[in-house]
Amino acid sequence: MSTYYQDAFCELEEIVGRAIRSGAVDRLINEPRSHAEVIDLADEHGHWGDHPPLDSGLGVSSEDWACEVAESSIRLGYWDWVASQLELDREES
Repeated sequence: MSTYYQDAFCELEEIVGRAIRSGAVDRLINEPRSHAEVIDLADEHGHWGDHPPLDSGLGVSSEDWACEVAESSIRLGYWDWVASQLELDREES
């Protein structure tokens, strides 16, 4: 495994660990956000756009989302997932 993938895997492990320890996993992974919040995000960044990285370093790109979908970690649509990541980031700040 290349160093890039090892670093990415370690970062993902850290993020998941924080979410598990905070008790937010069940609520954040599969609970849809308010429809208005999701629509606002999509309107602001474009339906096919990506949200910029968060100041905390938490990745919220469509590629990050696609990896979680591929691993069957989530079943949320992209903008629902971004909204949940933003909530998680706010709770950790």
